[in-house]
Amino acid sequence: NERVADAGALQNLAVQSAIEPGSVFKVFTIASALEEGEVTPQTSFHCGFGKINLFGRIIKDHDPYGYLAVEDILAKSSNIGAIRVGQTIGEQRLFEYIKRFGFGTKTGLPLPGESSGKVIRLAQWSKSSIGSVAMGHEVMATTIQLGQGVGVIANGGWLVKPRIIQRVKAQEQ
Repeated sequence: NERVADAGALQNLAVQSAIEPGSVFKVFTIASALEEGEVTPQTSFHCGFGKINLFGRIIKDHDPYGYLAVEDILAKSSNIGAIRVGQTIGEQRLFEYIKRFGFGTKTGLPLPGESSGKVIRLAQWSKSSIGSVAMGHEVMATTIQLGQGVGVIANGGWLVKPRIIQRVKAQEQ
């Protein structure tokens, strides 16, 4: 008798499963604002002592922060700080950067079932979407897309498509 493998064991979740990234996404919001010259790591924002009313929607932080510099917004993972940073570049530019980081598009890896994730079209954003997206909500991304996005930052702004390698050969010196 042959055993049938569990279907879940055959999935490659890194490319097939899109998730709402949450706080990990704050790095892309902040990188976008830094690239646009709207902020520096030392630019300070008031974080509402842990609460913000965004068009009638109350969003909270895990701690009641007052002023935080951008570098601390990232280090402390402040939701409100990320929202404030996102507001400096606005919906249009934040949306454009998200797409330029590669979100909402398949990476092109030659693996079955790759998900493109999901980036909601700008015309479908609600008034409070700038807040949600800035802190990694209302966006769906695969693990490989997140890695590709971080690669853009590590590569000085160049998007390098991920690829599968068979082996690494040592260079002769």
